[in-house]
Amino acid sequence: LKVTPGSPAEKAGLKPNDIIRKFNDRDITAPTMLPKLVLARKAGETVTLEVLRGEETLKLKVMIGKR
Repeated sequence: LKVTPGSPAEKAGLKPNDIIRKFNDRDITAPTMLPKLVLARKAGETVTLEVLRGEETLKLKVMIGKR
């Protein structure tokens, strides 16, 4: 995972090398899924990501930013 400085992802606590496993309880099974799920949401909406960081599983709230 690449995290852009100042982005909503960075503000939510995502770090490089995190693996996003779920988006609002929906399993991410392919790399192409996440951008489509994000684009289907409105700016300002908050979503929950389940993230694998090393051996730890985290749940992070992320506000969708303007495109």
